[in-house]
Amino acid sequence: MTISKSKYLALGAALLLAITGFAGTKEQDDADRHNRAKADYVYMSMLDAKINHDIINYYEMAQRARALNPADTTIGYYAGLTGYLIDQQSYSPDSEEIEASFALMKNYVYANPDDYTSARIFFNALRRSGNIDEGVKLWKMLHEYYPTRPDVTYAYAQVLTSTDDSLSLRHAMELYDSLEVINGQSIGLSSNKMQLMMMLEDTVSTLAELRRVLNAGPAVVENNVFAGDVFNALGMPDSAIVYFNRACEIDSTSGQAYYSRADFYKELGDSIEYERDVLNAIRMPSLDPDVKAGILRDYVGTYLGDSLKTEQLDAVFKDVISQHPHYAPLHYLYGSFLAIENNYEEAAIQISFGNDLEPTEDEDMWERAIRLWVAAGNREEARRVGDQALTYFPDNQSLMIATGSAIGTTDTIAALQYFNRALESLDSTNTYGQSIVYTYMGDMYSADDSISRAMPYYEKAIEVNSNNRIALNNLAYFIAITGGDLDRAEELVCKALDIEPDDTSALDTYAWVLFKKKRFKEAKEQIDKLLEMSDENAADVWDHAGDIYFMNGLHEEALEYWERAHELEPDNKLIEKKVTHRTIFFE
Repeated sequence: MTISKSKYLALGAALLLAITGFAGTKEQDDADRHNRAKADYVYMSMLDAKINHDIINYYEMAQRARALNPADTTIGYYAGLTGYLIDQQSYSPDSEEIEASFALMKNYVYANPDDYTSARIFFNALRRSGNIDEGVKLWKMLHEYYPTRPDVTYAYAQVLTSTDDSLSLRHAMELYDSLEVINGQSIGLSSNKMQLMMMLEDTVSTLAELRRVLNAGPAVVENNVFAGDVFNALGMPDSAIVYFNRACEIDSTSGQAYYSRADFYKELGDSIEYERDVLNAIRMPSLDPDVKAGILRDYVGTYLGDSLKTEQLDAVFKDVISQHPHYAPLHYLYGSFLAIENNYEEAAIQISFGNDLEPTEDEDMWERAIRLWVAAGNREEARRVGDQALTYFPDNQSLMIATGSAIGTTDTIAALQYFNRALESLDSTNTYGQSIVYTYMGDMYSADDSISRAMPYYEKAIEVNSNNRIALNNLAYFIAITGGDLDRAEELVCKALDIEPDDTSALDTYAWVLFKKKRFKEAKEQIDKLLEMSDENAADVWDHAGDIYFMNGLHEEALEYWERAHELEPDNKLIEKKVTHRTIFFE
């Protein structure tokens, strides 16, 4: 039986009353001492569960310790924290239970202001829950306890800034002023102060503060870029461009200056000036590679599909990578760009290079490298990369499946070893994952035209997960083309379409099953749904459409569809025969 948290807490309290409720004074004291000692033991077990990231045991131990010793605020804090964490994983968090959790955390934090880490954790929970008022009270208490800690003062000012209260905003200003007295003027502090001034709609003070920044360093690039940003935010573009230009003139190698001006031009909608500056920014060695990766990501998105820009983009990528050859995200980004351009081998090389630089950073990029090597036609390299990836991530089923799929058409025996390894690594209750693996095993044989060997794996996939729409569709299709039980094929594909009504592959299968059952009018209705959804179809879809239209007496349209199929598969003799003789043929 599953017990809810509220019932679990009530049960713990009831048990505690049952233990202590009928004892005399001495027995009561002995029971209390026993429970405190037991609570301490449970508390240590809870900390062990925390270290091992066992959230369920962490939660249960914390609640048990709390029930045994409700007076201990430290245990109460962890009971509150674990209760909150569990609630956040729920689809519908219980507001009353969250408040109860916060109350336990608050009791400890306010009683122990020296535990700064726990206070920060409590604040993060408050912030996620939108409880700003309690957050303000918490930082006020911490600021009073740590009056000389700049980080506490800064955090208190930040939380005050998140309110809409003008008095709180002015108090935040006083806090920033106090930090400036201690640490001196800085762009960071001035930026925060000016944000407050803008919130208070005090343009005069905002410009006065900006003049202070410029007077402190009139020839400093960062100060001029900052001025440009402020004037732009104030709706004064003519003044903004003066300072952006000045920043670029002060240091013609400043990537940040060019990037800031590029952003300004982008906002104005001046694509020519934006492109000029953004390319200058990318090529500056001084600009952080993280920023460059972000710029390139946006730039590629803007000009994707523009054949005139492809060569230029390729040159920019090579230039930037030559500046930062050991920065993996740039190789990943370049690889993605090359893949979009269908240059699969070079894309695989770049992704693999990034993986070699940061081999344990991103499991997904290893899988992507495997699939790119397959797309490039180099299945042996795909297998080598898969084996290398599995040395870093030995329990990753996706890598096992990708590696098995990579060699499935060339070495089915070896591929089965990877698939079976994936099945063995799955928990016995993970029927969803098992079904996926069986589907890939079926796909491996169907790709090798071993349909009779593929079908049992699709059957197994459906057996462990009856809602596997890919297996449902594939099995239905192979039943139809091998002359099997067409009633069962229709049942299977209809279930697939119930799960995903817009699945174009299933619509094609359903149309073909109906065609095989000589229900030509219904077959046309289904193929028409598919054709209305997409004009980019595989050759077999156009071939099916041609056959279906022909049997509905629409011979000219049928020929058009066969011709489209033949364009995609010019070596298909059966389709060529239909086009040549302008009539239907069967294998």
